[in-house]
Amino acid sequence: MNRLPEIIFGIDFSGAMDAGDKIWICTCRFSVEGLSVDAFMPGRDLPHSGRDRVSCHKALLDYIWNIGNCAAGFDFSFSLPLLFLDNLSWTEFILSFPHRFADADHFRQWCLEITGGKELKRITEREARAPFAAYNVRIFRQTYFGMRDILHPFLSRDMGSVLPMQKPIFGKPVFLEICPASILKTLGIYIPYKGSELQKQLNRNHIVGKLVKIYGLTIKENLKQTVINNPGGDALDSLLAALAVSRNLNQSPADSLSASALSEGHIYF
Repeated sequence: MNRLPEIIFGIDFSGAMDAGDKIWICTCRFSVEGLSVDAFMPGRDLPHSGRDRVSCHKALLDYIWNIGNCAAGFDFSFSLPLLFLDNLSWTEFILSFPHRFADADHFRQWCLEITGGKELKRITEREARAPFAAYNVRIFRQTYFGMRDILHPFLSRDMGSVLPMQKPIFGKPVFLEICPASILKTLGIYIPYKGSELQKQLNRNHIVGKLVKIYGLTIKENLKQTVINNPGGDALDSLLAALAVSRNLNQSPADSLSASALSEGHIYF
């Protein structure tokens, strides 16, 4: 992008029924010193949101749209392996998605039937060392609702662009796919951090300290404590998403990626 967006969002996404409790949003902005963390909040605290999935997902999209000049990183799969797209472009596949699959279980079953029960990773998932394929039993609901509730309305309403499949338009939101595990593996700090045990809390503290040093990140002590004291690791995942977005906005143009990325997507880390 030639001009950086004003605000960076890192979003730890969820397709759970109580997504408003599980989704976390990290808000950052660029300053003279570099990237500065402004706030963390759960999805239920967005305007016109709630604990339920439907209202939270809608509120999240509306919130991003109202900001306008921003970039957001989401930790759900933006696409599937080429085999699944059935000669459709990525845009065509996403626009047809809600009509193809009645629910998340139907989506996963369809994927497994195509591969004979095998879990096939995209090229980018292998390169980024992502833990799971998009339709793995642990994350298939996250993939399904991310595509149905976020990407589909985003594209159908022409709200902005999704990298690297589309070119960014200044002033409109830009979406990037990220993976917290891939970021931590790349930085050499992939250690257990989800849980209420003291060691997990210490690990979150260690990770935040490393991120501050590596990225020159500015984060106030109360916001740092929010990350450290959040046992699910959702706040930390949202911070990692924001950092991945800020790092890649000017470093990974589509022409430097493989041709498959325009259909299968790309994990930015």
